Amino acid sequence: MARVKTKVEPATLADQMKKSGDRMAQMAAVTASFSGPRPAFEVLRKVRAVPTIFPFIDLQTKVGGWPIERPALIHGPSNNGKSVLCLGLGKSFLEQDHFCHWIDAEYTTDKRWLRMMKIPNHPGFTGLRPKSYEHAVESVHEWATKIEKARTAGNLHEDTSGICVVDSINQLAPEDLMKELFKANKADEAEVGKKGIDGAGGRAGQILAKINNAWMKILVPLMGTTGLAIAIITRENENTDKSPWAEEFTVTGGKGINFDSSMTVRVVRTGFITHGEGQAKETYGERHKMIIRKTKVARKEERHPTAYFNTSNGVLVPPGFDTPRDYLETAIEMGLVDMNGSFVVYNGERIGQGMHKVVKMLHEDEKFFADFKTEIRRNIAKIIAALDQPAASEVE
Repeated sequence: MARVKTKVEPATLADQMKKSGDRMAQMAAVTASFSGPRPAFEVLRKVRAVPTIFPFIDLQTKVGGWPIERPALIHGPSNNGKSVLCLGLGKSFLEQDHFCHWIDAEYTTDKRWLRMMKIPNHPGFTGLRPKSYEHAVESVHEWATKIEKARTAGNLHEDTSGICVVDSINQLAPEDLMKELFKANKADEAEVGKKGIDGAGGRAGQILAKINNAWMKILVPLMGTTGLAIAIITRENENTDKSPWAEEFTVTGGKGINFDSSMTVRVVRTGFITHGEGQAKETYGERHKMIIRKTKVARKEERHPTAYFNTSNGVLVPPGFDTPRDYLETAIEMGLVDMNGSFVVYNGERIGQGMHKVVKMLHEDEKFFADFKTEIRRNIAKIIAALDQPAASEVE
């Protein structure tokens, strides 16, 4: 039997609205009585970020910088730019008077790199060469909680943030596991057969993965409540799975560090910056690609957003981060600079012939570069702001 639709009389409609209002008032009273839960729009907020020295990266994260209040995972082949990227992130935070804590677990970061990359000798820049996993964990937790305590007490500006870099998590091993390893190495063959060469029955990698996973469960709320960021570097291994759908690499350290990271980034060197051919060929630096493989900070417009950054070896321009080249490439990507043959055109005028000559000009003409940089940043901000606007379907 078909249901007959009846017209709702105005009086009935008014009664329904009143009942709805009464229910909302009742719910508000219950919500106000909660000691823990608060209204969602008070608790949840948009992603905050610190602008970096890498304009292309700030554009591709879609939040205008490196996201804070969360962990991020950095991986890639050996000697392809993972640590360089993180040094640039640390430089970015320090130059805006935020903290940077560098955990050099691999004992390889050279003080000369800091000078070459022009990383400031800032009071907020601290470092640690940890003796064990526990030593690194204690350091991170003390760093984060004391910054939050100082901020809460009014001894730090309320917007002060910071980034901690762990380079790399693969080098961290718990003291107890290391003791077992040394015992196994000294034991007789029978004992080695029981405990394995790693002192854990061949399960040392699994144990470390579980420890990493457990630490991430602590780091996620720690970064969220303290308003800080942590970037964890890990290595890649060649993937022996030859399935058609398998990637050519596997990320070490366990799946937990990937699952619990808000952003996972792969860094690879795409090649060298060169000029000329044959014996006249000159190398000016290296070009690196940053591939955002996972993001929970902003929407994706492609499967794996990519960005590029460059470093100089000192032949063409001063050694270190080649920031003017980064801005020039970003401007070309955004359509703010055109290539007319070999000429570089900006605001309808030719500013030089050849990318390398324009890069050198940007390094030398500080006033022009400052204005150029401001224009690029203004356009990046416009793009980010447009992403924050509600879609037409969301507008009442």
